[in-house]
Amino acid sequence: MSLRARLLAGMAFVALVLVVVSVLVTRTTRSELLGQIDDRLVGLASAEGDKDGDGRFPFPEQGFGQTTCPTPPPGGGSRDRYSDLYEGCIDQTGGVITIFEPNLPGEEDIGAPVVTTDDIPDRGTVLYTTGATTSDTTYRVQVKRFESADSQIVAWVWAVPIDDVEDTINSLMLVEILGSIAILAALGLV
Repeated sequence: MSLRARLLAGMAFVALVLVVVSVLVTRTTRSELLGQIDDRLVGLASAEGDKDGDGRFPFPEQGFGQTTCPTPPPGGGSRDRYSDLYEGCIDQTGGVITIFEPNLPGEEDIGAPVVTTDDIPDRGTVLYTTGATTSDTTYRVQVKRFESADSQIVAWVWAVPIDDVEDTINSLMLVEILGSIAILAALGLV
């Protein structure tokens, strides 16, 4: 095997290793970041729901301390508090009631996540990624099923926008691609 053939084989091997490592780093980083968001959502559900273990949801003490979805505030919309967290409920009729929308100062109205009665799990909780109703925002959503006092199905919904995670992953991929090109270009000069 000539020297040129060995160099080309070596460069091909380095290129393959760069691709494999880049894919692994990107997938692992994305998985870890989404895992942190999932942990936050799961923590919210366990902190707020089913404290007595009877499968019913004791809603917070904000004027709706029953086991049905709360009514929206007067005039519609959502209640006020500064957070990136969406919190809502799917009531017995299948309607989605928004309790809190993300409303950090200086951020545009990103709307609620797309959730329907089809998203209610048969038991427990489900985590998934979906879009927003009125913007290009991507949400990580947790839907937790409960039965109301009259055995009607109710689901609580928590969601966090994950556009920052996607932007981070896109930046990481750009750095990996540029770094790989630089390494291969340097090897090509040899």
